[in-house]
This record gives sequence, C-alpha cells and structure tokens, in this order.
Amino acid sequence: MNTKNKIVAISTILVTILVSVFLINKLSNKGTYSASSTPSISLSCTPNKVVALGEVNCNVVLNTNGHTILGLSANYITNNQISYVSYSDYCTNSDCFQTIASTTNGFAAGNINGVSSNSVIIGKIKVNMTNNATPGNSYSIGINNIELSDDEFNLILISGNVTTSVSVKSDDATLKSLTVSTGTLSPSFASSTTSYTVSVPYSTSSITVTGTANKSTANVTGNVTNKALSVGENTINVVVTAEDGTTKKTYTVKVTRQQDNVATLSALSLTDCTLSPAFTSGTTTYSCTVKYNVTSTTITTTANSDGATISGTGTKNLNVGANTLKVVVTAQDGTTKKTYTINVTVDTKYVVIKYHTNGGVLAEEHDSRISLSNNYVMLNNEYLVTSIAYGNSLGTTGLINYNNSTYLNIEKSGYAAKSNAEWNTEPNGTGTSYSQGRAYSSDDFCDASNGICEVTLYVNWVPNNIESILNIDNNIASKITAGTNLSSIIDQVQTNEEIVLYDKSGNVKDNSQILKTGDYITVTSNGTSASYYISVLGDVNGDGIISVIDVAKLFQHYRKTNIIPANEYYYITAGDTVTDDEIKLTDVAKLFQYVRGKISSLY
Repeated sequence: MNTKNKIVAISTILVTILVSVFLINKLSNKGTYSASSTPSISLSCTPNKVVALGEVNCNVVLNTNGHTILGLSANYITNNQISYVSYSDYCTNSDCFQTIASTTNGFAAGNINGVSSNSVIIGKIKVNMTNNATPGNSYSIGINNIELSDDEFNLILISGNVTTSVSVKSDDATLKSLTVSTGTLSPSFASSTTSYTVSVPYSTSSITVTGTANKSTANVTGNVTNKALSVGENTINVVVTAEDGTTKKTYTVKVTRQQDNVATLSALSLTDCTLSPAFTSGTTTYSCTVKYNVTSTTITTTANSDGATISGTGTKNLNVGANTLKVVVTAQDGTTKKTYTINVTVDTKYVVIKYHTNGGVLAEEHDSRISLSNNYVMLNNEYLVTSIAYGNSLGTTGLINYNNSTYLNIEKSGYAAKSNAEWNTEPNGTGTSYSQGRAYSSDDFCDASNGICEVTLYVNWVPNNIESILNIDNNIASKITAGTNLSSIIDQVQTNEEIVLYDKSGNVKDNSQILKTGDYITVTSNGTSASYYISVLGDVNGDGIISVIDVAKLFQHYRKTNIIPANEYYYITAGDTVTDDEIKLTDVAKLFQYVRGKISSLY
C-alpha cells in the first residue's frame, strides 16, 4: 500500500472513529461548541517574493481557540506553477506535532498529548516555484480539506481554502525611456534597442543621460547629470538590473563631441608696435610703423579656443622698410584656419641724437640702468638716444636732462652745464647749443628727408666760478687779452658769485668797460670775499691799450732806468710776454713785434 493510500486509510479510520465519537457525544450531549470557538489554521510563508524556481518555506500555524488538538490532516492546493516538496515537523517544546504522513498531495500530523496553545507552529511546508511560474506574477500557496481532532475525539472540519500569496520577482531589465539633455538619440529609443549614438557640437561641454526602468522594481545605474564631455567619443553605459537581481541589460550611448572649428584670436600684440586699426578678433589685417633702431619684434597672441593651435608667434627679425608678418590660427578640427597679417614698417627717416658726457661722470645718484662707454651715455648697454621721425617734433621735455638725479645726474668738478644751452654739437661749446627745456623739430638738428641722420650732443660745460678762467696766480688774474671786458668773462661761467670791478684808484667800474692792468675785482661767494688784480698781457702802463708806450716802459724797466715798483707787480706780469716769470729783452722784442703788427697775438 503506497503512502497516499495509507494517509487515506488512516484518515478514514480517524474519521470513522471521530464520527462515531461525535455521534455518541452528540447523543449524550457531549462535544458541543460554537462556531466562534472553532480552531483555525493559517500559513505564514517566507520569502513572500522569490526568484524563478525559488524556494518558499511556509509555517503551518494552529490557533486552538480553547481546544486541545490531537491531530490534523490537509491536502495541498496544487497548480503547475508550484511544486510542494515536503512537510516537516517543527518541534520546539511539548506542543510539537509529529509527522504521521507527507506526500506531494498533503500531510497528516499529531501530538498524543494534544496541543491547547494558540499561534503554535506545528509544521513546515517546503515549496518550489516551477518553470511555469511567470516572473512578476503572484501565486497562491495553500491547503484545504483540513480535518482536526480534539481530545474529546470531536472531528473538526475547516471548510474552504487556507492560502497565502507569493510573488515571483520580475526579470524585466528593460527601460521604458532613455533621454539626453542635448542632441538626438540615433536610432530613436526602443526598449529592445541597446546601442545609441548622439552627436553634439564643440560648444556642448556636458550632457545629462537619464534612463527610466520599465518596472519600478528594477534598479538603474549609470545615469549621468552634466557629465563633462571630451572632444571625440564619450561612452555612457546605463545598466538595468531586474528585480530578480541577476537579469541585467546594458544600454550604451556614445556621445561624440565635435572638434572645435573656431580659428580666431582674442588678443594680438607686438612689442614696439601700435596696431592700426586697434585689434579685434574679426579683423585680420593690421599695420604699424616702428623706429629705425627696432630690429625685432615679439608677437604675442591668445586664441579664442583652447583647442586651437597658433603658428607665427615669437620674436621676428625686422628689416629696414616693409616687413610682412603672418600669424596662422588652426582650429581644433584641423581644417578651419584664419591668417592674421601684420605689415610692419621700420621707418628709415629719423633724426638720431646720442648723448655724450664731454668729460663728465655719473654721480652716485643715477638710474641703475645708466652707464658710460667712452663717455657716451648707455641705457642697458645700448646708446641712450632720442629719435625723431622726419617731420616730427620734440616737446619741451624731449631732450635728456643732464642733471636729473633720478636718471642721468652727470657732473664735472668745477663746471656746470650752461643755462638754457645745456647741450652743444661740439665738445668745446662752439657748435649749435640746445636747451633741455625747449621744444625742437627734427629739422633743428639735421636733415632726415633722405634717411637717417645722426647728431651727438655734448654737455656744454662752463666753469661754475670766475677764478677758474682768470688764471689766478699770486692774487693776479693774468693773461687777459687787451680789449676784454668783465661781462664777456662772466658770460663764460655758470656761477652765483657776486663780482664787482674796481679801477686802481678803488672806484667801481661798469663790467662793460675794458679791463686795464691795475684794475681789481672782488668775488663774494657764500659770505666769503677775495680780491684779484687784473693784468692785461702787454698793457704795461695800465691804460688798457697796447702801444709803443708800453714797449718803452717795459724797455726802461729792463734797462733799469725806470723800475716798476714791486708793489705794482701786476704791471710786470703784463710785460712777461714770453711767460717765463721774468722780464728779459725777449719780452720787449715780442711786445715790439706785436705793436708793429709783425705778430697777431701775444699768446
């Protein structure tokens, strides 16, 4: 006899016994109970969601409702989506029900002592989902034909089905939508299509890709928000994982960011060159004129696009005259190009002024960039020059200031540059003088109409005290030429001294009067005064005129027939024509030759 038949036989025996007992009890008024106190059976299954072919374990829970239950039997509610695997005991204490029989159709179990507690787990049913179970659907697990017997041998029949619901996890790993923030998917989205392309311009630097699962229970990863895009292909994978945790589908979006086609500049400049017109990105042709001494220029640029490349920048040599320089901008795409042309003219018509210290030196306070080379002033080891384009002019600050302490500060002991004529084209000051405080045109220096002309300006030094040009010796100012006045001497110096002229009698003379031997001057500077006698060479008698009278007086002194007094030694100095500090016949002879016109000068 098979197990199923045994269960049926046992059930039949139990039923017969229980029915007999029930009838006896009914006739004797025993075992009567109301429907409200009927025991119940329920199922509690875990998990309530399973993957396909997954296993479910259900607890069989007994509520005795005041009865003492000795046994029960039940049949499984079968279908082709569920396979009942087994029924097993669940024993934790004296409430344990032992399995009497278990088949794929049902089970029977009992406890000889009976169970009177509520919510007692009396057994476990193991269930497997079959291949016929559709993912995403729910199915009932249950039992029916439930029969209980209590300790009074009452047969308790529980009508209907006792069920619980179990779902099969979805295996849907598809998207219901896939969107991009810019551009267009190609091909158009379809749930079954997993590969797409999108093309965006270079100006698009980021993209948002959003995939939405077809099932809310599925998980989506790989969505991006404002993802930075590199130039070229960018791959974005959106992965959908179904509820079952194993079924996956990957949607691939390849976003191609096009290369930039911008080939323009945002900045362009050249050293020593002022562009005309002023730079703008869209203007590609410019010109400028530079000075004759500019032999090179450095081109500096900035592209509007980071991806562009630029050629033609850096330092470029310049020739005199016209020079054409080109800067080529190539866009990132490698094909779009733009050429900027700069026509640089090195001017050939210029006045060039160099500066010479004329024996002066740099004072301690001067610009550190300034140095001297062969008395020429150098700026950063190049000639310090002022250049004037032909036809142009200098302002009142155009010429260099020789004694600007923060720039040049040239000095020469005992001398100062002549006021309002600080520079001269000749070292001795006999050329053309120029003031460092006046305005000049290019033609005031030289003619540059046919090209470059060059001028050297020397500091026009003059003594800064009268003593330095009077040849003072033993308080005598000697070697003064006959006919000279004091004004002409003072004009040769740059001084703040107070100078007063007196005749030999002590009377003040006008500076415009001719000087005579025996006159004297007083020189006052910073509160200190000094006096010097005037000795006019050849003016032995002190009338300021050289004549035979002077020859005769000098001859008499030589012959000692009329000695000049020692306290009037300035007359003797006037007669020393050969300048050997003594009166000899040669002095008389030279003076006589001068008077007769045989020689033009006593010097």
